[in-house]
Amino acid sequence: MYYILLEDKYKGKQEDIGCIMSKFSKELYETAGLSLGIYLGPTHQEIESYVKQQNFEIVLEEILWMNMNQEEKINKFSDYLINIESEQNELIVIDSYFFPPNYNEDYLEMILKIVEKSKARIVKVITSNRRNRSLESIFIGRIRGLGMNLDIKYSEKFHDRFWITDQYKGFITGTSLNGVGRKISSINYLEREDIEALFEEIINLVQ
Repeated sequence: MYYILLEDKYKGKQEDIGCIMSKFSKELYETAGLSLGIYLGPTHQEIESYVKQQNFEIVLEEILWMNMNQEEKINKFSDYLINIESEQNELIVIDSYFFPPNYNEDYLEMILKIVEKSKARIVKVITSNRRNRSLESIFIGRIRGLGMNLDIKYSEKFHDRFWITDQYKGFITGTSLNGVGRKISSINYLEREDIEALFEEIINLVQ
């Protein structure tokens, strides 16, 4: 794997980036025994060209690290929701543990802020029947209090967690929203054909 340093949201001084990366590299090594090295290979454009020529696929997986704070979680999901064009579109959240049996006020505030920042025209949550009725009731009231349309459906079909829009864009997470930050997990954009297959499975639920 190789990564590119994205600086579009960096608010510090340019000359401090080296020190930040040095500290990050040290923590990465002490935590997991992994090291960062200088990359002397081809450019990103050359890699993309090679991948296309060989009919390979670029994996867009990103890591959700342990101990992410509330703001980091909200910002991460908000960024992904912007990229899948949730604003003024239908957003479908498939997560069996969207309403976990054990939760606190911080979790409620987090899901409310993420859903609010999506600016979706309507939000449809598909979750398990083994739900927390108390949290669900509070969530429904708070979301509708924001003037957003909400619909909740129940299914036991799904294991993974999907966030998709009716623009056939979406992403998948390796853990439920309530589990982000507890253990290292992944988040990854979905291919259009995978989303089309998902819609075939959920079409009767979301109509």
